[in-house]
Amino acid sequence: MTGDVHADLRVPSWPELSGLMAAAHLVAVAGTVRVTGSGAVPRTIELWHRSAEERRFADAGGEPLYISEVGAHWIFDRPGEPPSYEIVHTGGPSSTHHSVATLCRHLVGRVWLDDYWWEAPPPKISAGIRLGRPTWEYETEDEELVAVDAATGVRLFRRIGSSESGHVVEFTDFTPDADLGDELFRWDGPTRPIPSTARFQELMEQPYSVRDAAMVRARIPRYWPGGVGTRSSNGNWISGAYQTVLTVPAGHHQVVVDQRPEDGEPFQPENGTEHVYSWNADGLRFTLVAGIELSEDDLTRVRESMIEI
Repeated sequence: MTGDVHADLRVPSWPELSGLMAAAHLVAVAGTVRVTGSGAVPRTIELWHRSAEERRFADAGGEPLYISEVGAHWIFDRPGEPPSYEIVHTGGPSSTHHSVATLCRHLVGRVWLDDYWWEAPPPKISAGIRLGRPTWEYETEDEELVAVDAATGVRLFRRIGSSESGHVVEFTDFTPDADLGDELFRWDGPTRPIPSTARFQELMEQPYSVRDAAMVRARIPRYWPGGVGTRSSNGNWISGAYQTVLTVPAGHHQVVVDQRPEDGEPFQPENGTEHVYSWNADGLRFTLVAGIELSEDDLTRVRESMIEI
């Protein structure tokens, strides 16, 4: 069966498959996603995705959890209350970013060609079938298993960790090239504006010098065992919520610095993530997903080397 559906397809190289995944966020998708993990209650999420900026997630009963359009989010983070509404200032994480968006990003989120720069290419790409569709499947040295739809590049299945204790996000129903109307990505009901949106609108009427003085900038470490550089940093200069990915030449691991107000929703690393360090400073909460174990001395040096960018 697998051989038949793949008969006219050539197994792609790793750069070709990475490119296919990088373009997948352009595919309009409707579907159902199941999230399971060791010791966690299984969860079902309804998903509509038209672009990297236009998404709608709902629970199994159809109640919205998260809606986004170009330039704005509606976040249903308080059951029984109107959603919070936030203008997206720089395309980074919002100050009340809903966890469901993080979960589903692993399937339909934007993937850059160099997202896996810290990993060795998978030793093998094999043909598979998911939901009756041909897939290209690979497993990394960290036991992450991914099944990529051969036609669209959408990741139909992703397991983080081993088969015994891993965290799985997968489509159970998948419709590509779906006809999705604008109404799916708007919310016309009552909203609860979050402070950063109101503050943004107020500051934009002020001179640049006032805006500059009020800006909360991202902070990153200038020390790391073996050296460190910055690959990307996106966030909200009103609330001070940022997420920065660091370039670490020593070791096959990704380093992420999550920064947000200490009284906001706490950052939730992916299930199975190891070597996570957190601390508070100047009203901000910093969470470092290190990828490696840091000694007490190295962690102190990392914290003391934090600077604004």
